[in-house]
Amino acid sequence: MELRARARITALELDRAALRPDVTLKPHTVALAEWQLGSAPTAALATDGTEPVLPSVEPLPRISLGPLADAVVDPDTTNPHAPDLTLVRTLGEGGMGAVHLARQRSLDREVAVKGLKPGATARIAEALVHEARATGALEHPGVIPVHALGLDDRGWPVLVMKRVDGVEWRVLLEDPEHVLWGERQRAEPLLGNLEILMRVCETVEFAHSRGLLHLDVKPENVMVGAFGEVYLVDWGIARRVGEPQGDGGIVGTPAYMAPEMVLGSALGPHTDVYLLGATLHQVLTGRCRHDGQSLEGVLVAAALSPPVAYPPALPAQLGELANRATARDPAQRPESVRHFRQELAGFVQGRSAHALAAAALSSIDQIEALLAAQSGALTAEQLAAAHRLATEARFGIAQSRREQPSNRPAQQAHERCVRALIELELRQGHADTARALLDELDEPSPALVVAIEKVEATLARRREAEERMRALAKEQDPTVGARGRTLLLAGATIVIASFSSFVLLAGGVVVAAERLVAISATLLALAVAVLILGRKALLASAFNRKLGWLVLVLLSATLLNRVSAMLTGSPVAGVFQTDAMTFAAVTAGGAVLLLPWLWVSALLSGVAFAGTRAWPEHAAPIFGFASTLNVLIILLVLRQRVRTHTGEADA
Repeated sequence: MELRARARITALELDRAALRPDVTLKPHTVALAEWQLGSAPTAALATDGTEPVLPSVEPLPRISLGPLADAVVDPDTTNPHAPDLTLVRTLGEGGMGAVHLARQRSLDREVAVKGLKPGATARIAEALVHEARATGALEHPGVIPVHALGLDDRGWPVLVMKRVDGVEWRVLLEDPEHVLWGERQRAEPLLGNLEILMRVCETVEFAHSRGLLHLDVKPENVMVGAFGEVYLVDWGIARRVGEPQGDGGIVGTPAYMAPEMVLGSALGPHTDVYLLGATLHQVLTGRCRHDGQSLEGVLVAAALSPPVAYPPALPAQLGELANRATARDPAQRPESVRHFRQELAGFVQGRSAHALAAAALSSIDQIEALLAAQSGALTAEQLAAAHRLATEARFGIAQSRREQPSNRPAQQAHERCVRALIELELRQGHADTARALLDELDEPSPALVVAIEKVEATLARRREAEERMRALAKEQDPTVGARGRTLLLAGATIVIASFSSFVLLAGGVVVAAERLVAISATLLALAVAVLILGRKALLASAFNRKLGWLVLVLLSATLLNRVSAMLTGSPVAGVFQTDAMTFAAVTAGGAVLLLPWLWVSALLSGVAFAGTRAWPEHAAPIFGFASTLNVLIILLVLRQRVRTHTGEADA
């Protein structure tokens, strides 16, 4: 490819021309260069002020022009034969053309008039006519309106256009502080330039819809108006889609050219895509796409079009787009100008989203650094800082994804944030919170598998521990079966109190041992029956089971004592003494194993034992009174225990 490019360049002998790589080469450029060097021109020259020969252009209407003045000229409204256009001053000029500011008398407005300078050739004149017709055929906000095309009084083509009050985009690129830049664009110059480029894309896209290629897109050919207008100008080398390049030589600006423009390959919309990509390159770097020590070297660089390694500081998305758009193979470029513009728009729309994602990543970096520096549990201050950073990161990620749902940096930031939060929660032992965080990831990465297993194992251990703690708490819960237990003790209190009252009313009569055995057996049978029938409630906890065993042991010991006394014929007073001693022993054991407050009952039973020994004749009422009081004490103690436990649960 390099040899072919060099062969074409040598054949045209462009290295002999005094031309810059950033100047547009037009079909007449070779003839002009040869004429300047003394070679034979390829077209007729108009050096004597006569009308240039226009062999392929039909006659054009005449446009009268007043002479060029140094100041604004008031139009002569009284003379009907006065020229409609009066030249005021020169706005700009090139090698063979010039643009003048003119005053249009009929419409009382300022317009721009583009004409030819002395020495122009027929080919240059044809190029101006071609540009006028190409521009005039495109009625679009991005194309300067053409008011008229005709011949001046000397027979030279002139083009009358809207006057644009603005500057070349190239000037704005070179001067970020230019007055035409607004405050926002000064703060974000890249976004301002991308907005201009997208407006240019819209114009080129419209031209393609009309079957026309521009072929010379570059910042110098873009005019930016004082009120935000963006015009793509200089349609002088534009041609129809499918029109062959012909033998007119290389056309276009070498510093921006697509490879097919140098090598003579087929041109098409993909060529303008390349030129837009070369313009994006200049926006990013401030330099033209193709560099070289000579014009020949620049053209060789254009033919080869190697990819550019953009600095890391530049947005990677834009660098990648610029490289694709300026790919040597047209098939690798964006499919159309619209696709190129949409990618630019996607970047602009996602700019704030990317900024939010970048800020979130910065917060996540700090969390990860904190976790890496502290291997164990974090201090309260570190936890507060980590949670503050995590909150900021998650808010930024949410905002970024809301503005641009397909924002890959935000997705990556989200995954990193979740991983950091999982580690943070696990450091605090919050396995349930860590497990909830895992649910935020649609497809956890392989790196999270270990964390998932760790979370699940921690949760399983915690559930087992909680189950054991709940079971243990239930076993010691005095509220379980409290109602049935209260009814049972209340019934016992009534029975014992009734017995004691009967004894007192009987005047302390001696109770037969057989009756005492019958009473004890009845109480024991009732207790067993109640425990069996109400076992689900009364025996549902270890506390109740211990209390039930205490009651059964107490009643069984009392029954055995009384059966023994009946069989041995012991006095009834001795039976009550032994019963009191049994009560004291059993309740003392209950105080050690179950309720410390049962020491009160044990002490009362000890006092009853002493009373029955001191006053044997009153042993029955003393024991009955003490037993009734004991049951009431146990009932009150249990009730207080329930209240205390309930208060602890509420707290």
